[in-house]
Amino acid sequence: ALINVAEELDNERESIILPVHDEIQIEVLQKGILEYVFTKTIIRKMTEIAQVTDRGLRLRVDVAKSVSNWAEKVKIKI
Repeated sequence: ALINVAEELDNERESIILPVHDEIQIEVLQKGILEYVFTKTIIRKMTEIAQVTDRGLRLRVDVAKSVSNWAEKVKIKI
């Protein structure tokens, strides 16, 4: 999933900051509708992995955003 997500990123506006166990932290320099589309794309890339879908499994992906620090993370409902 991390490779799929990395291939989707525009290196001038988005970058993976830190992959930690089952979490990916991505810095995004866009807001509004572009942020929504980007989030939907990342969720799709995370959940449509052949190794998972071939077995009939589904992954749950939660998305949260923060402007300045982790303590201010807010879940995004898509």
